[in-house]
Amino acid sequence: MLRNLFGIRSYDKSIVNATDPLNNSINEKCARIRAAFLLKFQESLAENYFITGKRGEPKMIKLPRNMVEWEE
Repeated sequence: MLRNLFGIRSYDKSIVNATDPLNNSINEKCARIRAAFLLKFQESLAENYFITGKRGEPKMIKLPRNMVEWEE
């Protein structure tokens, strides 16, 4: 498996960056997801699926939990 100079696998670094509240990576990803939804849906529908939350704070999706089906 490929490792960088510090011995961290590339996907490990991506996970660390996305979960670090001081790193802007998660905000960039959320903006891309938002843009993708807006390409396919009207904002009034898409906003239920946006990942929201201020920088450094917990993220959430507005969609009510009773509308989510979990399949195993």
